[in-house]
Amino acid sequence: MKKLLILALFLCIISHLNAQKHYYAPKHSDSIQVSGAMGNTFKQKGNRLSPNKMMIIMHSFPAAAKEMKIACHNYDTGTVFRFLGVIMIGVPVATVIAGDKNFMAIGAVGAGLLLTSIPLMHGYHIHSRNAVKLYNSELKKPISMNKVDYQFGLVNNGIGMKIRF
Repeated sequence: MKKLLILALFLCIISHLNAQKHYYAPKHSDSIQVSGAMGNTFKQKGNRLSPNKMMIIMHSFPAAAKEMKIACHNYDTGTVFRFLGVIMIGVPVATVIAGDKNFMAIGAVGAGLLLTSIPLMHGYHIHSRNAVKLYNSELKKPISMNKVDYQFGLVNNGIGMKIRF
């Protein structure tokens, strides 16, 4: 009986010590680095990431995924406005070179679209950097194991102990 009590006590101590270990989610090497002169290039393990790839990577981190979703929306809308603005500015410039001046109103609309794309792209940079900060901070948080639960009580053969992990 004394050996059984010592063995039970030893198992309780060992299981309690093992429950205090911390396990980390993905490795720290999976963090995303921000590079580029304006901070708009994102890399993970040396590979350049597009906004859509970043959405896929951040899928399991809700706060970062929410920020990245806003960033992707700004990026897509800003890219469309920028493209249309450049086209609408390019057409009047080409017609002026050809000798016609009828399309100046289209150039003004194109300039307006191009100017509208600037705050959208700025919003993309802000939200994507916030998403990267949230993602990298979540990688550093430890995930501990579940608590070990001990229950002592009477059983058919005497006193018993139940351990739940």
